[in-house]
Amino acid sequence: MDEKSKGLEAVLAKMAHDLRTPLSVVHTTTNMLLNPKYQFTPDQVREQHQRIQRNVEVMDRLIAQLSELAHSGTAGGPAAPQVDG
Repeated sequence: MDEKSKGLEAVLAKMAHDLRTPLSVVHTTTNMLLNPKYQFTPDQVREQHQRIQRNVEVMDRLIAQLSELAHSGTAGGPAAPQVDG
């Protein structure tokens, strides 16, 4: 495998990991909100919705970066945004 392919593979592996992290937060949070054994106050529900929204925004930025990478054909794109866990 040539250097360009190795670089692209490394970037894609990192992006996949970086997408899984906020997706896991969204998945866990929605499961808790939907589970009848948990009782949340309206403020707690609002906080959890905001947490979901922040993580969806992270995923949206990562997807935009992947799109830029696909269009540019380079693996040297911007650093991935931080995830709010």
